[in-house]
Amino acid sequence: MLRPQTRAIAGHVERAVLATLQATPETTALTFDAANPAKLFTQIRKTLRGQGIAEDATIHAVAGLDVEAALLDGPNGTFDNAGNVRGIQMHYSNRLADDEVIAFVRDAFALVVRAPRKPEGATFGASVKEEGFAMRYVRDYESTVAADRSLVSAFVGVKAMPLPIVDEVAGTVTLTDNAGAVRVLTAA
Repeated sequence: MLRPQTRAIAGHVERAVLATLQATPETTALTFDAANPAKLFTQIRKTLRGQGIAEDATIHAVAGLDVEAALLDGPNGTFDNAGNVRGIQMHYSNRLADDEVIAFVRDAFALVVRAPRKPEGATFGASVKEEGFAMRYVRDYESTVAADRSLVSAFVGVKAMPLPIVDEVAGTVTLTDNAGAVRVLTAA
């Protein structure tokens, strides 16, 4: 009984994250070539580093199914021993367009999922997890229908974050929107 409720909340979190990722402005200067798919990830690295992302920052990418297929069928050397492409940690999703790629550093987005406190009047309440997300589970008996009832809830927030870009030469720090993310959506 609990699994469908917790899975529904986890699905809501996933949709909220996807909507926030896809709100990243499209970078039209980058293109995807199915014959040499790793080139796009070299361009993505260069773009993010050019936007002031530190060399030691880990880059993650979420790609659609056509991109995944092209990478899998790509030439030897496309992936490193850990399954990364050009040092970018890869993830794949059927929720993206088939030829869509969104690359980002950890600090480019903030995700918060918190379980609310148990209400004072509830007979049973606990914190449960689904896919790593904490949720409040409240269960009580409903005498008018002679059955247990349950409620699962969570506070969820996702936001693109401006990143502080340091100019070592000028000695300045500037908060820059979308500096830590690149979104590519091109037909192969």
